Amino acid sequence: MSLSPDVEAFLAGIPEDRAECVRRIVTAVAESVDPALITFTDRIGLHWGIPLEMHPAGYHCTPGTPVPFVSVANQKSHIGLYLFCTYTLPGAGDGFVAAAEAEVGKVDMGKSCLRIKKCAKFPEAAVRAHLKSISAREFLDHYIASIPPSARKKG
Repeated sequence: MSLSPDVEAFLAGIPEDRAECVRRIVTAVAESVDPALITFTDRIGLHWGIPLEMHPAGYHCTPGTPVPFVSVANQKSHIGLYLFCTYTLPGAGDGFVAAAEAEVGKVDMGKSCLRIKKCAKFPEAAVRAHLKSISAREFLDHYIASIPPSARKKG
């Protein structure tokens, strides 16, 4: 699979000891998310999100930027796979942790962050299946409905 220049630039900045693992995670995500999503980077990491053409208001926390769907970040003690789509969409995570643990044993998971400390503990099949099960439109429709009226962009 050919990755975009933004993705390649992100990968080029990963320390050598983690580069292969991060590339494996990024490739799994890129091959599994809805093609309607776009990739973008910032100082935090690599993201797949809802394009502004689909939702011009953007993310309610940072208007004018794409609504994040899933992100990968190289943290000090782990590689973070931030499954915003799981945290935001009720029921989307049902079975994900069980599938991940059936694949690799106990996982270190918060509300949306899968913390990967060893590449052997990356539940690739579970992540791929999970991301393929959530469409960009389904996620966006629920995301918009979940924003409190006081936080919605006026106009």
